[in-house]
Amino acid sequence: MNNSEFVNQINQLVDEHNGYESPEDIRSYLRSLIFYKYLDLKQQNSDEVLGYEIKPEFSWKSIINIASMKTFSLKDIDKAIKDFDTNSTHFFTGIFGDLIRNSHQSQQQSINKGKLMAELIKLVDSIDSSTTDTQKLVDTFNQLISLSSENIRSASDNIYTPKDVTDLLARIVSANINKQEDTTIYDMTCGSGSLMLTVGTKASQRTTFYGEDINISACNLAKMNLIINGYNYKDITLRVGDSLDEDWPDTVNSDGQKEPQTFNAVASVPPFSLRWNNSDDRANDPRFVSYGVAPKTKADYAFLLQGLYHLNNEGTMVILLPHGVLFRGAKEKMIRKSLLEKNEIDAIIGLPAGLFNSTSIPTVILVLKKNKKSKNVLFIDASKEFQRGKKKNILKESNIRKIVQIYKDRKELESFSHLANWEELVKNDFNLNIPRYVDTFVPEKSVNLHKVVEDLEQTNKDIKKVQSELSALLESFPSKSAKDEERKKAIIKSFD
Repeated sequence: MNNSEFVNQINQLVDEHNGYESPEDIRSYLRSLIFYKYLDLKQQNSDEVLGYEIKPEFSWKSIINIASMKTFSLKDIDKAIKDFDTNSTHFFTGIFGDLIRNSHQSQQQSINKGKLMAELIKLVDSIDSSTTDTQKLVDTFNQLISLSSENIRSASDNIYTPKDVTDLLARIVSANINKQEDTTIYDMTCGSGSLMLTVGTKASQRTTFYGEDINISACNLAKMNLIINGYNYKDITLRVGDSLDEDWPDTVNSDGQKEPQTFNAVASVPPFSLRWNNSDDRANDPRFVSYGVAPKTKADYAFLLQGLYHLNNEGTMVILLPHGVLFRGAKEKMIRKSLLEKNEIDAIIGLPAGLFNSTSIPTVILVLKKNKKSKNVLFIDASKEFQRGKKKNILKESNIRKIVQIYKDRKELESFSHLANWEELVKNDFNLNIPRYVDTFVPEKSVNLHKVVEDLEQTNKDIKKVQSELSALLESFPSKSAKDEERKKAIIKSFD
């Protein structure tokens, strides 16, 4: 089955079960079933300790046989998942929670979901795979992630970052990674895990991942995403939680005191301008104490400072935020000023509007470091670097290459990039709005007035000629009444 046929099958199931299950839920069930099949095939072909065990009575082959029976119901799936949880390490426990999410469904809804599940199991079984080659399963899983990214419409439910944006962020942060050293990656709003995964594929050989998300389904998906793309569960630490409400992760130093765990790569796309609890005690929070506390209605800088707190002295952080963080005043201005005074902002990259399905607002990448050699800040205006797609704007490969190369070279390019010194930043009162630093104004072409006069004279001559011809034509028409004759003469007179 090729990609288009597979997508058509999904769309058909979405249409058939419209009203009972959302398109994203159906894609979620499919991903979970593909992952289950992948784990089963991997177990058959491995002698390693994998962190889980699928018993023979719950193997993929057995699941297929049960799904083909008329008596198949959701209880059969529940048994397999509960047994899997019992025989798995903590990392895998609950990873298939979305498959058995049916506690509030009516009997009819359970029957419909059971029918849907049987069809999905058969669809997954049709994906070509073997114990020695599971690449087709991996490709299909990744395709489902892309489908979700393309079709999500609600910003509140968007745990997916478009692939082009993810690729750009990953290339920027990996440009600063020493490929000979181990890479540690942290994302405090990890969503589907695709950003961490993309950074990992562009980093060094040994990579460890730390991620957190408030959404349990997102955390489970991130685990699947990293595992099915080849990473060992021992190198992945993911947690369900609110990173702003309770700082994580931490470690214990030699004196027995807790301190933040730090990483050489921090990358995140947090929810834009989220409301958060910025109560009075936040002022003494070690994450914010040296910078200030973000306003209650906009947690953008709170997420930034959370990530920066966990960045090591040799690391690089990239974070995607709404454009307003560059120029909004009050508390956010004070945080900007503190970041600049501490020399921790490395670059600011303005992106085109409309890169996300869930919002059309323009966004900006902030690159941060703790070991900068100069106080210069590189500004890049990439707002025109895109191709219009059917549903949203797209960063083409050529756009991404141009942005990354200018960033790496820290090069000035007319109407595209500028390396601002400290004096410029102070002069602009720490307002980082990109047009203040990158002049993208395109002057209008000079006008040849002599040519304009000549053209006007010729136009007037042409008009006179046409009017003369029209007058002669009107004169030749006989009038039916005195009133018609009067109107005709009035028209001819108006030409004069």
